Amino acid sequence: MRISDINKDVRFLGTVLQLFSTPSSEAAIKKLALISAKVMERFDISSLNGRTTFITRRDGSTMRVCIFNGKKSSNKTVGILWLHGGGYAVGTPEMAKMTMAKHLIHNEDCVIISPDYTLSAFAPYPAALMDCVTALQWMRKNREKLGINFDSFVIGGESAGGGLAAATAMFARDKKIADICLQIPLYPMIDDRDTETSAHNTAPVWNTALNHAAWKMYLGDDYGTDRTVKYAAPARAEDLTGMPPAVSVVGTAEPFYAETLQYFEKLERCHIPAKLMKADGCFHAFDMMAPNAPISKKAVRFVLDAYEEIISDRLTGIDPWQTVRSSLGAASSEADFDRDQPILSGDGTDKSKAYTELQQLRQEGVKYNITDFDKEREAALKDKYGAVE
Repeated sequence: MRISDINKDVRFLGTVLQLFSTPSSEAAIKKLALISAKVMERFDISSLNGRTTFITRRDGSTMRVCIFNGKKSSNKTVGILWLHGGGYAVGTPEMAKMTMAKHLIHNEDCVIISPDYTLSAFAPYPAALMDCVTALQWMRKNREKLGINFDSFVIGGESAGGGLAAATAMFARDKKIADICLQIPLYPMIDDRDTETSAHNTAPVWNTALNHAAWKMYLGDDYGTDRTVKYAAPARAEDLTGMPPAVSVVGTAEPFYAETLQYFEKLERCHIPAKLMKADGCFHAFDMMAPNAPISKKAVRFVLDAYEEIISDRLTGIDPWQTVRSSLGAASSEADFDRDQPILSGDGTDKSKAYTELQQLRQEGVKYNITDFDKEREAALKDKYGAVE
């Protein structure tokens, strides 16, 4: 893209970022995932009232989660499931230090749970989604212990985390495992197919080459086929009836612009409240890369205002979509959701088989079918952070 097309607020940074290329081969991305994990896990999250613990998956293996307590206090603390970005392939929950989660923590009465979900660098779909669902169920089961006393949950994330936020909200709707009052899929990665803006995109931070590589890793053999299901790529869902209200921000110069617009248009066609800020000339994750830019501050304020409006409406009993949610119902117990039920692909193939194989590898101590790095990492983290919850 031409430098002159980039928003003036982030143009200089965009120019600099264009000088660097991010590796797009699978081998290079796996190395990046391992290196970045080592670096990010060292981030000090105490400034965000953060702590780390481990929760137990259904198969007995453990997953690390970061817990952040908001700095405002009221009698209605909202539980937020926040999912980090990284193209499904890299990243850790400590990224909250540089994302919208940070602003929610500083400005709202909330408890944010951010899981260290399984990256596609180590296992493809549905591993990440199932980890997000596990974290949501754990939140629901432990809401009192966590200090959550709001009657509904919020799910959000940026980029791939935005895609997982939409997918988890969709899964929660379909399987009736929790009531979600708001989704915040920021510039979400939700369509594995090329769109008008994801094809031939050369913008800074995220481009077509990276997008293709990341989707191929996440979807595995289903990449480029009609077997990809809506939980893997939420843009493939046609009926969004019963989904929670949504708020998002997306740059007009980035690959995910078209798919974000289409997703929000689908929500509106289903009469779901949906607020979208279009950041003219902005590239992917501009608010994270240039947090002090005027356009970034505007984006933060837009999301916080929408969040506060939705939460306020719920507190005052104004919820036009309660009828929809009541008709769907919410599971009365965690047992209402069977984690062993098949996750079907478009051709009827049982995708849960691959997930079962992953779980068996975990039980055998050969996590993700890669090197011993991950076993050593988990052992070190447990030693550092203590017992499993």
